[in-house]
Order: sequence, then structure tokens, then C-alpha cells
Amino acid sequence: MTSSFSIVVASAPEAKGLFEQVIPALQAEGHKVTSCYGSDFQGVDREALADAQILLSYGLAVGAHEYGAAPNLIAVISPTLGYEWIDVD
Repeated sequence: MTSSFSIVVASAPEAKGLFEQVIPALQAEGHKVTSCYGSDFQGVDREALADAQILLSYGLAVGAHEYGAAPNLIAVISPTLGYEWIDVD
């Protein structure tokens, strides 16, 4: 039996095409996925973020505010090289 996760996809608009290919595969595996595309986290569904266990993000800075809004978060995944926009401290 596999675990299902609550996943929030928050990304810059230019990555929408990438995530539109990934999201159906995640949903087919039983994961709950909420997505939002914008220049920051302002448009992200706050309830979905509060429930999220995984944040899949591209092109948006992830810091204390986002971590505080997502108390159940166990992973931040960014499909790119580097992590300077993710606050790891």
C-alpha cells in the first residue's frame, strides 16, 4: 500500500507547461494536488498550503512565511539545479 500526499504546486507561470504534465501523473497515483501559477505565493490556496505535506515549487522563493503557512510540510521539491531561493536555515 502506498501513501498518498497532499501536494501544492506553486510556480512561476513559465513552468505551467511542465507541471501540467506532472500533475495528472501525481493524481493518478492518488495524491491530492492543488496548483497555482504566479509571481509569488499570494495566489496560493491557504487551506491547501496548510494541509500540504509536499511543496513542489519552481521560480518562487520559499522562506519563513511559506514554512509557517505549511505546518505539515515534510518536503520542498524544486525541479531545477541549486536551492538558493529555498531557505534551509
